[in-house]
Amino acid sequence: MSTKKRLHDKAKESQQKLKELEGHASGAAKNWETVVNEYCSTVEEQASIGEEKFFFDMKDYNQATITKVSMALKERLGDVLVVVSPRGIEANWEVHD
Repeated sequence: MSTKKRLHDKAKESQQKLKELEGHASGAAKNWETVVNEYCSTVEEQASIGEEKFFFDMKDYNQATITKVSMALKERLGDVLVVVSPRGIEANWEVHD
């Protein structure tokens, strides 16, 4: 095998690995449903102690996970205001009379 062909194959193999890693990083975390369940439980707990909003820090999750979790929260929490930012998600159930 020529050096040129060997280096070409090596580069292609590395490119393939990078694409796979990017795919994993850009997809939602496998435990996103668990995150949604935990968040909903935390919202209930916060309401029971008198809070009217809660910020869930998601700095350890990628944007795909934050988006997927926020969409599920909007569905499950109904008319609760769900505010999404790159750092996390806030649920606000404050009612102004």
